[in-house]
Amino acid sequence: MPSQPVVITYGKPDGFRNVHVGHLSGVVLHADAYARYCRSSGKETWLISGTDGYGAAVYQHAFEHFGHIPSDDELR
Repeated sequence: MPSQPVVITYGKPDGFRNVHVGHLSGVVLHADAYARYCRSSGKETWLISGTDGYGAAVYQHAFEHFGHIPSDDELR
């Protein structure tokens, strides 16, 4: 009988702060390491990132600040 798959999830950092290495080492690194361990043990493993629940607020703030949703080039 095959074993049940392992499902690992993690939340993405929010968009209100500057991205830094702590975002990766905080949740992504642990989830990735565990997923790799499970896969190396022969288990079917799914690593699924969560969604940014504050994304709508980020777009709203950008729209209020710029008058439109800025492109990547405008933000550079």
